[in-house]
Amino acid sequence: MVRLMVTKEVNSRDNKPGDRFVLRVDEAVEVGGVTLIPIGAKAWGELLESKQTGGVGKSGKINARLLYVEANGQRISLDGERQSSGSGGTGQVVASVIAFGPFGLLMKGNNATLKAGEILNGYTLADTLFEQPTVAQ
Repeated sequence: MVRLMVTKEVNSRDNKPGDRFVLRVDEAVEVGGVTLIPIGAKAWGELLESKQTGGVGKSGKINARLLYVEANGQRISLDGERQSSGSGGTGQVVASVIAFGPFGLLMKGNNATLKAGEILNGYTLADTLFEQPTVAQ
């Protein structure tokens, strides 16, 4: 498992399918006391689906997948997806209809987001060879 942190917010208002976004390794990956993927290594994800908010309180939706992490001069393919939906605005729509009549039906729901600082877990897709570090004597 590779623990990743979103570095910049991704949302259904500003981002479209195919947009790539950067993540940062949040916890080193070690095997036998050797760090294979250090904290701070850059990883990439891609937005697969993005639906904006709609009228009558319809919330936005996004679906993203992890692509790879860059470590020790290699790209290590990752597996993992994350779906997010904005909170529904049904209560807001009802209040708007009471206050503004039929114009309240134009009230939109909330955008879906992957917030900066949010943690995603990815999994390596295949075994990866690393050179064993040499110890100076």
